Amino acid sequence: MAALTSTTMQGAGQRTGTPNTLTASDTFTYLPGTGQMLLMYNPTGGTVTPNIKGSAAAAAAIPGLGGTTTAFNSGLDVAIPTLQMVLVNLDDSRNYLPDASGIVTITNGTGVIAVLLNN
Repeated sequence: MAALTSTTMQGAGQRTGTPNTLTASDTFTYLPGTGQMLLMYNPTGGTVTPNIKGSAAAAAAIPGLGGTTTAFNSGLDVAIPTLQMVLVNLDDSRNYLPDASGIVTITNGTGVIAVLLNN
């Protein structure tokens, strides 16, 4: 299990992203409300579906759905086809990420190149 190295987006000008090659299980620290983004590119020969989940993810009622409870405890599956890139807005996916320590685990992402962008 490896911790992802993030790339800061603070300041003016362009940035060189820090690539992280995912293994079977990797972690990063989620910083709520900061606009964090997770960019993932799949250079492998088939679709890879990483699962992103905080250890305290649970079912929750979502406003606007009439009190319907939605389960988030299985994590967020992100299917990435071969040679494609996916950008995950972590604040928009926050229901999958709650954890008192902010630690989030990515599983099933072996071979995917991830860039964690922090504001």
